Amino acid sequence: MRLPPRAAWLLPLALPLTLASCGIRDPASRSWNESLAALAAGDLQAAEIAAEKSAAAGGRAFAARRDFLLALTASRRSAAAEARAGIPGAAASSYARALAAAEEARQHAESAILGSAEDWPAARRNWERIMARIARLKPLHEAALRDPSANREPPPPKEDAPGSERLLERLGQQEEQKRTVRRAAAANPAGGVEQDW
Repeated sequence: MRLPPRAAWLLPLALPLTLASCGIRDPASRSWNESLAALAAGDLQAAEIAAEKSAAAGGRAFAARRDFLLALTASRRSAAAEARAGIPGAAASSYARALAAAEEARQHAESAILGSAEDWPAARRNWERIMARIARLKPLHEAALRDPSANREPPPPKEDAPGSERLLERLGQQEEQKRTVRRAAAANPAGGVEQDW
Protein backbone atom coordinates (compact mmCIF):
# COMPACT_ATOMS: atom_id res chain seq x y z
CA MET A 1 0.00 0.00 0.00
CA ARG A 2 1.41 3.36 -0.97
CA LEU A 3 0.84 6.27 1.39
CA PRO A 4 0.27 9.80 0.15
CA PRO A 5 3.24 12.10 0.84
CA ARG A 6 1.39 14.01 3.55
CA ALA A 7 0.69 10.79 5.49
CA ALA A 8 4.30 9.53 5.42
CA TRP A 9 4.87 10.90 8.94
CA LEU A 10 2.43 8.26 10.21
CA LEU A 11 4.69 5.39 9.17
CA PRO A 12 7.00 5.46 12.24
CA LEU A 13 3.91 5.31 14.46
CA ALA A 14 2.39 2.31 12.67
CA LEU A 15 4.22 -0.47 14.54
CA PRO A 16 3.71 0.92 18.06
CA LEU A 17 0.06 1.64 17.32
CA THR A 18 -0.44 -1.83 15.87
CA LEU A 19 1.23 -3.44 18.88
CA ALA A 20 -0.82 -1.32 21.24
CA SER A 21 -4.04 -2.30 19.48
CA CYS A 22 -3.07 -5.97 19.95
CA GLY A 23 -2.58 -5.42 23.68
CA ILE A 24 1.22 -5.38 23.58
CA ARG A 25 1.96 -2.19 25.41
CA ASP A 26 4.70 -2.97 27.88
CA PRO A 27 8.34 -3.20 26.79
CA ALA A 28 8.83 -6.65 28.36
CA SER A 29 6.09 -8.23 26.24
CA ARG A 30 7.31 -6.44 23.15
CA SER A 31 10.89 -7.64 23.69
CA TRP A 32 9.65 -11.16 24.40
CA ASN A 33 7.69 -11.21 21.14
CA GLU A 34 10.77 -9.92 19.30
CA SER A 35 12.81 -12.74 20.79
CA LEU A 36 10.26 -15.34 19.65
CA ALA A 37 10.22 -13.85 16.15
CA ALA A 38 14.03 -13.88 15.98
CA LEU A 39 14.09 -17.49 17.19
CA ALA A 40 11.57 -18.47 14.53
CA ALA A 41 13.73 -16.72 11.91
CA GLY A 42 16.81 -18.62 13.10
CA ASP A 43 18.67 -15.56 14.41
CA LEU A 44 19.78 -17.00 17.75
CA GLN A 45 21.85 -14.02 18.83
CA ALA A 46 19.02 -11.54 18.24
CA ALA A 47 16.63 -13.87 20.09
CA GLU A 48 18.95 -13.98 23.09
CA ILE A 49 19.40 -10.20 23.15
CA ALA A 50 15.66 -9.56 22.97
CA ALA A 51 15.04 -12.17 25.70
CA GLU A 52 17.58 -10.43 27.94
CA LYS A 53 15.79 -7.11 27.34
CA SER A 54 12.44 -8.67 28.24
CA ALA A 55 13.88 -10.06 31.49
CA ALA A 56 15.40 -6.69 32.36
CA ALA A 57 12.07 -4.94 31.81
CA GLY A 58 9.67 -7.62 33.07
CA GLY A 59 11.16 -9.03 36.24
CA ARG A 60 10.87 -12.60 37.54
CA ALA A 61 8.17 -13.87 35.14
CA PHE A 62 10.20 -12.81 32.13
CA ALA A 63 13.44 -14.08 33.69
CA ALA A 64 12.05 -17.62 33.60
CA ARG A 65 10.95 -17.10 30.00
CA ARG A 66 14.38 -15.78 29.13
CA ASP A 67 16.01 -18.87 30.65
CA PHE A 68 13.64 -21.07 28.66
CA LEU A 69 14.57 -19.30 25.42
CA LEU A 70 18.29 -19.43 26.25
CA ALA A 71 17.92 -23.18 26.77
CA LEU A 72 16.35 -23.44 23.31
CA THR A 73 19.11 -21.46 21.61
CA ALA A 74 21.87 -23.40 23.37
CA SER A 75 20.13 -26.63 22.41
CA ARG A 76 20.06 -25.53 18.75
CA ARG A 77 23.77 -24.71 18.90
CA SER A 78 24.43 -28.12 20.40
CA ALA A 79 22.48 -29.83 17.61
CA ALA A 80 24.42 -27.88 14.97
CA ALA A 81 27.77 -28.80 16.56
CA GLU A 82 26.67 -32.43 16.82
CA ALA A 83 25.79 -32.44 13.11
CA ARG A 84 29.25 -31.06 12.28
CA ALA A 85 30.86 -33.68 14.52
CA GLY A 86 29.15 -36.45 12.56
CA ILE A 87 30.95 -35.46 9.34
CA PRO A 88 33.81 -37.88 8.56
CA GLY A 89 37.16 -36.36 9.42
CA ALA A 90 35.70 -33.89 11.94
CA ALA A 91 37.89 -33.09 14.94
CA ALA A 92 36.97 -34.26 18.44
CA SER A 93 36.51 -30.60 19.39
CA SER A 94 33.19 -30.63 17.51
CA TYR A 95 31.81 -33.12 20.04
CA ALA A 96 33.28 -31.01 22.84
CA ARG A 97 31.42 -27.93 21.54
CA ALA A 98 28.19 -29.91 21.19
CA LEU A 99 28.50 -31.22 24.74
CA ALA A 100 29.36 -27.78 26.18
CA ALA A 101 26.32 -26.21 24.46
CA ALA A 102 24.11 -29.03 25.76
CA GLU A 103 25.38 -28.45 29.32
CA GLU A 104 24.64 -24.74 28.93
CA ALA A 105 21.14 -25.61 27.71
CA ARG A 106 20.64 -27.86 30.74
CA GLN A 107 21.59 -25.05 33.14
CA HIS A 108 19.19 -22.62 31.47
CA ALA A 109 16.38 -25.19 31.41
CA GLU A 110 16.82 -25.87 35.12
CA SER A 111 16.78 -22.13 35.84
CA ALA A 112 13.57 -21.77 33.83
CA ILE A 113 11.89 -24.61 35.74
CA LEU A 114 13.00 -23.32 39.14
CA GLY A 115 12.21 -19.67 38.28
CA SER A 116 8.68 -20.38 37.12
CA ALA A 117 5.90 -19.64 39.59
CA GLU A 118 3.87 -22.64 38.41
CA ASP A 119 4.40 -26.01 36.77
CA TRP A 120 5.77 -25.62 33.24
CA PRO A 121 5.43 -28.87 31.26
CA ALA A 122 7.14 -27.46 28.14
CA ALA A 123 10.22 -26.53 30.18
CA ARG A 124 10.30 -29.98 31.77
CA ARG A 125 10.06 -31.70 28.37
CA ASN A 126 12.81 -29.46 27.05
CA TRP A 127 15.00 -30.38 30.03
CA GLU A 128 14.34 -34.10 29.38
CA ARG A 129 15.35 -33.73 25.72
CA ILE A 130 18.53 -31.92 26.72
CA MET A 131 19.40 -34.62 29.26
CA ALA A 132 18.91 -37.27 26.56
CA ARG A 133 21.22 -35.33 24.24
CA ILE A 134 23.88 -35.08 26.94
CA ALA A 135 23.62 -38.83 27.60
CA ARG A 136 24.04 -39.49 23.86
CA LEU A 137 26.94 -37.03 23.40
CA LYS A 138 29.14 -38.08 26.34
CA PRO A 139 30.10 -41.52 24.96
CA LEU A 140 30.55 -40.09 21.46
CA HIS A 141 32.87 -37.39 22.80
CA GLU A 142 34.87 -39.92 24.84
CA ALA A 143 35.20 -42.21 21.81
CA ALA A 144 36.36 -39.27 19.68
CA LEU A 145 38.99 -38.40 22.29
CA ARG A 146 40.35 -41.98 22.21
CA ASP A 147 40.46 -42.06 18.40
CA PRO A 148 43.81 -40.60 17.27
CA SER A 149 42.52 -39.88 13.77
CA ALA A 150 39.73 -37.66 15.16
CA ASN A 151 42.24 -35.32 16.78
CA ARG A 152 44.10 -34.58 13.58
CA GLU A 153 43.18 -31.72 11.36
CA PRO A 154 42.31 -32.79 7.81
CA PRO A 155 45.26 -32.45 5.42
CA PRO A 156 45.32 -29.31 3.30
CA PRO A 157 44.38 -29.77 -0.34
CA LYS A 158 47.24 -30.37 -2.73
CA GLU A 159 48.17 -27.22 -4.55
CA ASP A 160 49.96 -28.89 -7.41
CA ALA A 161 47.57 -31.45 -8.81
CA PRO A 162 48.81 -33.52 -11.77
CA GLY A 163 48.09 -31.86 -15.06
CA SER A 164 47.46 -28.41 -13.59
CA GLU A 165 50.55 -26.97 -15.29
CA ARG A 166 49.38 -28.30 -18.64
CA LEU A 167 45.92 -26.87 -18.05
CA LEU A 168 47.31 -23.43 -17.20
CA GLU A 169 49.51 -23.58 -20.28
CA ARG A 170 46.53 -24.47 -22.50
CA LEU A 171 44.42 -21.65 -21.00
CA GLY A 172 47.27 -19.22 -21.69
CA GLN A 173 47.42 -20.34 -25.32
CA GLN A 174 43.65 -19.85 -25.74
CA GLU A 175 43.84 -16.36 -24.24
CA GLU A 176 46.64 -15.46 -26.62
CA GLN A 177 44.54 -16.72 -29.57
CA LYS A 178 41.63 -14.53 -28.42
CA ARG A 179 43.87 -11.47 -28.20
CA THR A 180 45.21 -12.14 -31.71
CA VAL A 181 41.69 -12.45 -33.16
CA ARG A 182 40.56 -9.28 -31.38
CA ARG A 183 43.57 -7.30 -32.59
CA ALA A 184 42.90 -8.43 -36.15
CA ALA A 185 39.21 -7.54 -35.86
CA ALA A 186 40.04 -4.11 -34.45
CA ALA A 187 42.52 -3.46 -37.27
CA ASN A 188 39.98 -4.52 -39.92
CA PRO A 189 36.53 -3.26 -38.92
CA ALA A 190 35.00 -4.54 -42.17
CA GLY A 191 32.19 -6.24 -40.38
CA GLY A 192 31.51 -9.66 -39.11
CA VAL A 193 30.84 -10.82 -35.64
CA GLU A 194 33.57 -11.37 -33.09
CA GLN A 195 34.00 -15.02 -32.33
CA ASP A 196 33.62 -15.94 -28.69
CA TRP A 197 34.85 -19.17 -27.30
